[in-house]
Amino acid sequence: MTFTPPDLSDVLTNETTMNSRLTTFRNDVKDILDESEITYSSDLGILGLLRLLPVPDPQSIEFNCYESWLTKDGPQAHAKSANMHIIVRDKNDVSMNGIDVVLQRKPLSGGNWTNITSGKTPLSYTATADANRGGYIYKAYVTNKPSVSAEHSLPQFYMNYFEDDEYVDNIPPSLLNTSNLLKATNVKSVDTTGLAYKENYIEVVANQAGVMKGAIMINNTPTILGANSNTHVYIGYDMSRGNVPSSTQLKGYGGGFVGNGSRDSVGVFFDNCDADFDTAYDFMFLGSPSDAGYTVAGSVRECYVDIEGGSSGNYTYYKTADGSVSHYAGYWYGSEIGSTYAPCIVFYADNMAADERLRIPIKYIRAVAP
Repeated sequence: MTFTPPDLSDVLTNETTMNSRLTTFRNDVKDILDESEITYSSDLGILGLLRLLPVPDPQSIEFNCYESWLTKDGPQAHAKSANMHIIVRDKNDVSMNGIDVVLQRKPLSGGNWTNITSGKTPLSYTATADANRGGYIYKAYVTNKPSVSAEHSLPQFYMNYFEDDEYVDNIPPSLLNTSNLLKATNVKSVDTTGLAYKENYIEVVANQAGVMKGAIMINNTPTILGANSNTHVYIGYDMSRGNVPSSTQLKGYGGGFVGNGSRDSVGVFFDNCDADFDTAYDFMFLGSPSDAGYTVAGSVRECYVDIEGGSSGNYTYYKTADGSVSHYAGYWYGSEIGSTYAPCIVFYADNMAADERLRIPIKYIRAVAP
């Protein structure tokens, strides 16, 4: 067998490379020890230095949560989720990657902790508004050191809304309870295809010829009954003046606080008509149009419904965005609204044909609560 001696220049090159890497590694270890304020002898070798390295010791958790929906305690927002980011830090406040952590939650109203996810830092989790219904306290802790933990309370969300100056946020179909109308006369069906295609309108279909009216509950709104008057649900529309005589046909939409009892506070704006407004304290009395000045010829005006909270009752207000017109509907009494009630979209149309559609173009649905 032939022996081929190694090229000494290659051996020298490899040795030089290895020594350089070992020197770099030794210096890196010394840097870690210096940052950790650990003293060492200058003549210690690599193994001796390694034995002095600190054991990773988590000292704190940074729980970042970016809430992006309307909550009891927050501003109106455009998105439908809350993004959580969990970071573990050592005693020098340096972030530590690869540390096992657990994220759990329990209801704000009380109860037991439930694990929802786990993993290594940095860990992220997205809480959806529907999953957070009712509000929860979230807690993150280090798996092997549960005393290192942090909590974040995420209140009940209420609803999302239309658009703001920077982006468009469409009304989700789940915001409207179209499968179980709180009030309905001559309603065959409600078509939410427009919402599904991210266009803020729904269409109500008449069952037969005649008057069609109804009230569609808005889901996830703040509590109105028992609240103070700083609690509001707003429903906005763009309304136009028209030449259709009110005696020929009325088509209108608005809103109010509606129940299955004997008392409501409802009203509608009439679109493309020579009348523009109607209110009632009882749903059956809708259909008496008046010209209250909400619409003007040659322009579109924003009109909105303001459903105010009340300790035992309150009015629903109907206003123009510029504040030039304001009226109110009948007073709703907490003792008379029944067992099922909610802020609702209200619609009214007469002289409808069978299977005719009434399109309700919703500009926005908003809510604020103290």
